[in-house]
Amino acid sequence: MTTQTLSKPEKKNTSNIYIENLTPLNNLLLTEQNKLLERYPNLVLQQDPIPVAFQIKTDQDIQFHLSLSEWSPNQKNYTIQGLSSNGVVLFEGALTTSKTVPIKRNASPHVFAYLEDDLIQWQLYNQTDNTTIAIGDTAIELYWVALNNDMPNLYRKGIPVEGLRVMAKANLEARFPKIDGSGNIVVGVVSAATIINSAFNYVAPRYDIWHGAPHFVTINSWNNITLHWQAFIHAHNNLPNSILNCYDEAAIAQYWLYGYNYNAIAYCYMNPFGYLAQTNLIGRGQCNNPFYGSSNTQPVVNQQDANRTAFGNHAFIRFNLTYGIADSCAGPHTGNEFIQQYIASATDAVYPNPPRVPRGSAANVSYYTGITNVNAIKSVKSLSMFPHIKTLKKRIAYNAKKLSDSFNNKVSGTWQDPLKFSAFGASWTSSYQELVPGEDEVLKIQMLQNGKASVMIKLYVSNNNNAISVNRFLSMASLSEREQLPFEALDGTSAQHALMANSPGNGHYIGLFHNVVLSIHTTDNAIDIGALADWYFTWAKSQLKPVQSHKEDFEGLKGHITNTGQLKVALPKQKHLLVEYIDSADKAQIEAIDTTYLTLNMRSKRPQKLQFAIIDTNTLLVTTHIMGLKNL
Repeated sequence: MTTQTLSKPEKKNTSNIYIENLTPLNNLLLTEQNKLLERYPNLVLQQDPIPVAFQIKTDQDIQFHLSLSEWSPNQKNYTIQGLSSNGVVLFEGALTTSKTVPIKRNASPHVFAYLEDDLIQWQLYNQTDNTTIAIGDTAIELYWVALNNDMPNLYRKGIPVEGLRVMAKANLEARFPKIDGSGNIVVGVVSAATIINSAFNYVAPRYDIWHGAPHFVTINSWNNITLHWQAFIHAHNNLPNSILNCYDEAAIAQYWLYGYNYNAIAYCYMNPFGYLAQTNLIGRGQCNNPFYGSSNTQPVVNQQDANRTAFGNHAFIRFNLTYGIADSCAGPHTGNEFIQQYIASATDAVYPNPPRVPRGSAANVSYYTGITNVNAIKSVKSLSMFPHIKTLKKRIAYNAKKLSDSFNNKVSGTWQDPLKFSAFGASWTSSYQELVPGEDEVLKIQMLQNGKASVMIKLYVSNNNNAISVNRFLSMASLSEREQLPFEALDGTSAQHALMANSPGNGHYIGLFHNVVLSIHTTDNAIDIGALADWYFTWAKSQLKPVQSHKEDFEGLKGHITNTGQLKVALPKQKHLLVEYIDSADKAQIEAIDTTYLTLNMRSKRPQKLQFAIIDTNTLLVTTHIMGLKNL
């Protein structure tokens, strides 16, 4: 940005003039704890700093409306200035014939940044005699954000403010404004290497040294990954024993980099990978034996030890403009290597004979889109790109015809609270819940906690098409970095298919029952997760109904277009029904949600139709509604 010299008034006076109203305009929609924040609050009425974010790349200069307690013609020579705590004029507006003034940006960064000290000091500034009148301070948690316009669905339901806080806390270079020795504004650009290092050091979660399975992504395909960002942040802040794998970490690195305006990033999947050259493994320290938790060995072993474990496959990212490879799961590698250099550095040339998995090459790397959503899922259409699929089908004696015979029935009932399971005593609590909508299925994430011990439950429920659940089950159970599938088939359970991977201090269950896929992960082996799954599915058996039987007492969505061109969708009166906008963010953007309406702003010319999901929060069954806009 162009450097700007600070305003240095000769004297500062005070008066009875104060700010009555200060409302942000053209700001971005934010969420906190998966709930939309009020978009246009009166900041004067707030005692604590309120989160506000502005888009960096915007032609909207007006960023606040400010109303004074009084105005007189004598003030027409004044401008209103909003200063940072170190005296930089960030915002400015000219007084004219009204006490309400549009406030424009004056100094703003061109990269991600946050306001240091969470404070704007407002003053009336008289250019004629270079004097000022202080009119009050505003506590504000202010961010400048670069949105990735190629990935609009990442922001369809706003930007999680928790993520902005993580980015701000991790990189002091992003503080704004900073001043050099000449009194000019300096914008600190956060390097890609700094971001990758920040992601690598953001633990817990730590690497899954038992099963190498993902925990914070739903992989619909490598070109369509949903990152459960809020769940990840919650685990970091509250669950010290939480774990992840490289599929998670590559998506997390993509999301962080998008936030810092690094946009052209490929999600890389390498199969086979090979033996990990000794390096730092996220949250685990030096390691050349990544699954030592399952083999009862050490993180570092002799390179030719027959018990040494390897990565059967691995995920990382590539900067498409430079072709640099970055890996925030192991290393870290920060983007200064081409793919051949990365493989030579990351994989070991010395390994057991015979090897568990061959050493991969650049020809074994495929490049994908990766993360596309943080608050919606898509269904799995193809299984061809998932690892271990053939082994999985053989292990569970997969019979597509036998499963299809059960497609006429689905589970349709109010799901029970898992804390009612007998093994959970009074010390266990539910610390996190999230509903993630989709066109054909809904995911409920729930985390239970007892001190450092935790249980993470994922419940995927489809409606009217059980084949969707079969694909979800097979894809989830096949996803592991291990050179061999870590899950073993369970017989004699209530599920149609069930798998378990058990190690000391860690257990992972995945089961399929008609239209339901249940995943349970625990860090406390005192909790029998197989018994917990049977408790779920025994209840589910009693709730089986014909597929087409579920009919909600709800006529459908209705809406109208306002004079300002917004679409206001009337929300159902039934409290157990949740309406989610699931169409492309290229068409419309959520403006607000209250008890009565879901309000959308059209992104371009009015679309012909928009798609919504209506979720029964009791049964987790979803109905898709297409709203035509032509006659509204």
